[in-house]
Amino acid sequence: MNEKQFPYLLKLSEDPVPNIKFNVSKTIELIYDKLTNSNKVKCKDALVKMLNSCEDFDVKFYCDRAIKNLKM
Repeated sequence: MNEKQFPYLLKLSEDPVPNIKFNVSKTIELIYDKLTNSNKVKCKDALVKMLNSCEDFDVKFYCDRAIKNLKM
């Protein structure tokens, strides 16, 4: 993923469909090490927002896992 595509990933984190959200979480886990520091902060914010705003078990699971694995 390049820097031009990154804003679309963040936009998808606001999608109302739970499957989209948990796939965003999984994608963040995969690309996190390649991101700039400012984009890492945006990822953390997106993960925390998804974790706190969605009632879906899978979204919560994958967001929590990403936060823990990436040591945010």
